[in-house]
This record gives sequence, structure tokens and C-alpha cells, in this order.
Amino acid sequence: MHQTTQRQKIMSSILGLDYGAKRVGVAIAHRGVNIASPLKTIENSGSLIDDLVNIAAQEKARLFVVGLPRNLDGDDTEQTRVVRRFADSLKDAGFDVALQDEAATTVVIDSNDKSTVDARAASLILSDYLTETERASNLQI
Repeated sequence: MHQTTQRQKIMSSILGLDYGAKRVGVAIAHRGVNIASPLKTIENSGSLIDDLVNIAAQEKARLFVVGLPRNLDGDDTEQTRVVRRFADSLKDAGFDVALQDEAATTVVIDSNDKSTVDARAASLILSDYLTETERASNLQI
């Protein structure tokens, strides 16, 4: 039984999200590898939470890292409040949620390929989270 638990821990994933009013970019990182990759872009529809629950089940994910937009001086905006409510909806669905400052990640992405820009932005958000988490754990050693 311990072997199954260890395998589940190794195989679990973290999903990164770039939330937008029309689309949500999704990225994935497998625990133990800590490399974020774009996964897909989904429509932000009435079934968004259900769609994310299904993706999380397929990818064996329990943690969502959600990009948190802020204005240039770090203050909350209306979109920040929208994203916080969205993150609360994920928590209500039983997931762990971490908020990651997205620091204009979508602007960093080459926006020529509109079909993947949101998933690539989610990948940058997740990469930033993984880097900060790794750095914090190294400081505690």
C-alpha cells in the first residue's frame, strides 16, 4: 500500500492557469520534474469549473496555480478581484489553490499564435511558481 501512495505522489501534477474572461490557459508540471509545459486553452464558459475538475482528474492534479493580475504598482484591480473569486470557486470544488503574481506574462509571450498564447502564459505562471517554491525550500535547508 505504501508503494501505491508513493507512486501517486510521484505521478501527481500541478496545473497552472491563466484566467481570462473568454479563455483560460492551462499548463502542467509533474511533481518531481518541476518543468511547466502548456497543456491547452479552454473556453471560459458556464462549465469552466467542471471542465477544470475533469482535467485535474485526468492529470491527477490537486493543486491549481492561478495567475494573479495586478496593476504596475502592485495594487488590486477589478480583474484581480475576479480572479480571486475564481480561485475561491476552485477551493470550493475541493482543490488546493496558490495565487502567483502573473507580472504581465501574456505580454512576454509572442502573441502571433493566438491559439496557444493563453496556455503558454499559464506555463510561465506555473514556471514562476515552481522557481519560487524551489528557492524557498532551498532556503529552509
